[in-house]
Amino acid sequence: MAPDIWRPDIVVGIDFGMTCTGVAWSAAPEWTDPKTIMNWPGKASYETRNKVDTAVSYGADTQVLHSWGFECDEDDDTVEVNKVFKLFLDPSFVDTSGCAPPHDEVQQWYRDYLTCLYHGIMRYFQDRIPRFASKNVEFVFSVPTTWKDPGMIADVERMIRGAGYGKQATQRVVISLTEAEAAAVYASKQQMQKGDVFLVCDAGGGTTDLNVLKVTSSARGRTELEPLQCNEGEAIGSTLIDHKVEKLILERLKLIQVDIRGDLDSIARRMIQDRFMSYKCSFGSGATNVPKLPLPIPDFAPGQDFPHAGIENSNVILMSDELQSIFDEQIGRICDLIDEQLRIVQQRHAGETVSYLVLSGGLGSSPYVQKRIRDRYEKGAGRGFVNAQDIHVLLASEPQLAVVHGLVLARTQALKGGPEVLSSRRCPVSYGVLCRETYDQTKHQGEDIEQDPFDKKRYAEKQVSWFIKQGQVVDVKEGINQRFRYKIPLGRERDPWRTKIVMSTMPPGQLPRSTKHDGVKQVCTVETVLDTSDMRRKNNKWYHLRKEYNLAEFDVKLRIGTGLQFEIWGQQGCRSRGHEEIEVEWETPDAPTLAKAAYDVPTMYRV
Repeated sequence: MAPDIWRPDIVVGIDFGMTCTGVAWSAAPEWTDPKTIMNWPGKASYETRNKVDTAVSYGADTQVLHSWGFECDEDDDTVEVNKVFKLFLDPSFVDTSGCAPPHDEVQQWYRDYLTCLYHGIMRYFQDRIPRFASKNVEFVFSVPTTWKDPGMIADVERMIRGAGYGKQATQRVVISLTEAEAAAVYASKQQMQKGDVFLVCDAGGGTTDLNVLKVTSSARGRTELEPLQCNEGEAIGSTLIDHKVEKLILERLKLIQVDIRGDLDSIARRMIQDRFMSYKCSFGSGATNVPKLPLPIPDFAPGQDFPHAGIENSNVILMSDELQSIFDEQIGRICDLIDEQLRIVQQRHAGETVSYLVLSGGLGSSPYVQKRIRDRYEKGAGRGFVNAQDIHVLLASEPQLAVVHGLVLARTQALKGGPEVLSSRRCPVSYGVLCRETYDQTKHQGEDIEQDPFDKKRYAEKQVSWFIKQGQVVDVKEGINQRFRYKIPLGRERDPWRTKIVMSTMPPGQLPRSTKHDGVKQVCTVETVLDTSDMRRKNNKWYHLRKEYNLAEFDVKLRIGTGLQFEIWGQQGCRSRGHEEIEVEWETPDAPTLAKAAYDVPTMYRV
């Protein structure tokens, strides 16, 4: 009898954000539109918030976990509150402030926050769903588009599991989509029609993620999207506006520091809370059409003026044009990203017209951002892009929930019997396998050459067989496979087979041939035991003079999603090893490009 197929009763989407985190869910058998968790610890039962603060605090003296989310109190001197740390989870993120926390500390904050969030989610369902303990629950996470290293994605997944998600037999966890992809799924449900091409710009607290897609099916419950370009993203977001304003306030306070008691950095940080945050969210609307914004200095006697520091009546005065300049810097960078996407689509898909530009995310919901984007791209102002002359700017129905609702919508469509919304992806980088090639003096000048002990032929070592090239469309379920041969000495048939997977961000036409060239970075080492049915004896006849050995022949299959998965397929077209049966040793995300000395794995030959 075939084993029962595990199916979830509840799907829970989690969008871990820079400033706040969203959680939405849907349940069988109806799989209705996502519901958002609105009740959180630290808020009264009648106070609802569609997201919970991404913050975690520790005892100032003990460094013991104290509280999380809305329970964190930045005015409490006995605790240290850590927030806006999402970008620092990526070791490759370049911090220009000079205040980046240690990476291991950021990982601890992330694990602790997710652990608290997990218990909060569990309590929410236990209080509302009968027999919840017996329900199968699937957690689906998103990651920023800027996180392209599969080793880092695997590391993030380990931390998610370490926080409790998927530990119970009734639970599963998967990182299913990038934030750009999830926002695109959500946008596609807004009355899009077959043939529509749209660009999604998800501008949040820490990153701005973009994706250009074509609707290939818009039937109810059967939405399908085709990516026309790789997802792109950069560290552009509303928290960078906060940082610039905080820096501006700090510069003003330093001019009168002899008159101020307390730590100036802490004071500046407190001053951008409340009034400034409200002003920022409505900037560009009629309610904020004032020439200046006064921000009171905490614990400062009223009635004090310091004209040289821009302080009136004990308030730091921020002029509207100063704030506009800070907004414009971020908007300019967003527009550069949009322009690049439109340019690529125009070059590679000349017959396609981009009909819509959909804005989502916290920064995307800003009235000023919306106005600037509309002024730039609508009404025939498509910046010279012939494929975007009639582009129309749309707003996501619930811009701050676009990602988390998109996660749930994508999964539940498949559970209801529909197709995968995104059945194919465009690979953001190139992936390859290290192998050896028969020596060719016209190709392999300067490469490392060795003589094979079995066939006595000369081979170029440390070559890269590029499986998938950047921008290539890959079927999510089918993946990409290549056939290889591997020579095994007699008596060592059960020894583990190992090979190295590498990546490159270089353009497809400039990919390095071997590890002796720049631009190759090791992703992981894959290890498994090959099936003896895929081996055949060589040089085993009495007249053979060369050493006897086993020759294995098999396919290595790579599945591309938000990360990487591997499978080994034998000669008869049967899967001999699934991903869960293969040992994958991921490289640290901040590891350098592949060192020449690191090539210590016996190599295989591409068929």
